[in-house]
Amino acid sequence: MEHNISLKFKEDGTFKILCFGDLHEKLELSDEKTKRKFSDMSLFMETALEVTKPDFVVFLGDTLCERDESEGFCLYKAALKRILEPILNKGITFGYVLGNHEHDTGQENLIIEAYDHFPTCRVYNDSPAVSGSLNCCLPIRSSDDTKDAFLMWFIDSNNMCEDRNISNYD
Repeated sequence: MEHNISLKFKEDGTFKILCFGDLHEKLELSDEKTKRKFSDMSLFMETALEVTKPDFVVFLGDTLCERDESEGFCLYKAALKRILEPILNKGITFGYVLGNHEHDTGQENLIIEAYDHFPTCRVYNDSPAVSGSLNCCLPIRSSDDTKDAFLMWFIDSNNMCEDRNISNYD
């Protein structure tokens, strides 16, 4: 996926970033409670997008919190498309980091591949040598496009401490 969509401050010097964290959505809308929760989240997201009119959206992890080894990529992509629909419809660029629940699934690469299919997704793995599934820096150009005016860092804090003697979780 090419991640070359330029981010730039507006002429008035603004660049709005809207963050969503811990949506904890399910892969499928299989029961009434899950459908109601998704409907509430969608209404909240659409309202926040309408009110703030962001230039960029960040998902702070734990967007999907369910594991399904049988369906794999297609199910993750369909669930993400459903969640991202308001952002995709408005053509808003976005980024994300993985949360502990994405790591809990053990399918980080599958989730990253699913996100990577959306053309306005801007994050990427800058260096496979660095610990974590996604680490990158996205510059936001000045309104006159002469310099990088702001840097957004996306860093995977991982899930578990490598040394379990220090900590078993986070």
